[in-house]
Amino acid sequence: MTERIASIPIWTRVRNISLVAAAVGTALSGLGYATDPAQFHQSYLVAFVYWWQLTIGLLGLSLLYQMVGGRWGHASRPFFNSGVALLPAVSLAYLPLAFGLHDLYVWTAVGFFEDIPHSHNRAWYLRTPFFLGRTTSYLAITSILGAVVSRRTLRPIETVSHTTRPRLGGLAAVIVAMVVSFAAFDWLMSLEPEWYSTMYGFLMATGGLLTGLCVVAASLAITVRALSIAPQRIGTPLHDVGKLLLAFLMLWTYVAFSQYLIIYSGNLPTETIYYKHRLTGGWQWLAVILVAFHFALPFGALLSRRAKMNCMSLGVIAIGIAAIHVVEIFWLVAPAFHKEGFALHWLDVVLWMTGGAWWVTGFAWQLNRRLPLALVNWPVPPNESDDKQE
Repeated sequence: MTERIASIPIWTRVRNISLVAAAVGTALSGLGYATDPAQFHQSYLVAFVYWWQLTIGLLGLSLLYQMVGGRWGHASRPFFNSGVALLPAVSLAYLPLAFGLHDLYVWTAVGFFEDIPHSHNRAWYLRTPFFLGRTTSYLAITSILGAVVSRRTLRPIETVSHTTRPRLGGLAAVIVAMVVSFAAFDWLMSLEPEWYSTMYGFLMATGGLLTGLCVVAASLAITVRALSIAPQRIGTPLHDVGKLLLAFLMLWTYVAFSQYLIIYSGNLPTETIYYKHRLTGGWQWLAVILVAFHFALPFGALLSRRAKMNCMSLGVIAIGIAAIHVVEIFWLVAPAFHKEGFALHWLDVVLWMTGGAWWVTGFAWQLNRRLPLALVNWPVPPNESDDKQE
């Protein structure tokens, strides 16, 4: 495609529908906060972590493409960068959690660590002012990186110099990986401060890359169908995205299972208690759902070359993985608050869907800004040299 268009109607419709849903969801969320502030903050944490993780995953994909290039990235570029542009807004969405730390973290109570042996370092690290300072730095760093990446990619592809891309992309990727790891330690792992895992940050990072690529695959499929692009023109980039999705799915599964296997093999009470809470009292069924629908089913489907090269099938698989991923975040967070057994509150669903509606609204708006530039020589560059263009 070489002509330029103002926008794609389907994304305009998506934006309008999502905006209405976001307004309704915000009203319901306000009602939930008024009736049960503690539950609101607990549910909000699940929603925020999911959408922040997804957005960070898109930033990681953008940096990956800057480092290695490739046809997959040329076709996917407008989609992951439309999500990256939302990082400043997503970061601001953390603000309600800053006012509800006492509803989330037991260590905010005065004297919590006094009766816990060998907890001096944790008591020093988990101080509210220090915690908020670290969180501010995480959000500021990723917001700045997101703003820089998204601003550069508003220019036409053919005008972007790539002489220093790999070096800058690699440095930024290292910074993002460290930020994601420490954010996972602070926001999620400290919900149960007596437990720790060195793989926790890697699990957060791989989950972000996986869900981010799901958004790219689904958005690519929707746009290709809306523009009626010939299958032979989109087949190779679509197949590449499908193969990358399969790779990230296996990577996420490897990390998640490795953490469980290491803790199971060690059989230390201070470590196994984490999984005991999540594999009893009804929570074990969420683990079954994750194994079946977050790995086994999509893994089997993505083994098919035909499924990876078909817009409809790849889009459905990607949406399914992204939707079921919230179960993992809920499974990681909620048992810390409900050790007596499984509990699902209506705010858990409403806040996640409201956050998603606002996110999709911003994503569709950003995408309609970028597509008039991105659709030049899209989805495939005219020659191999363009593979290295950003």
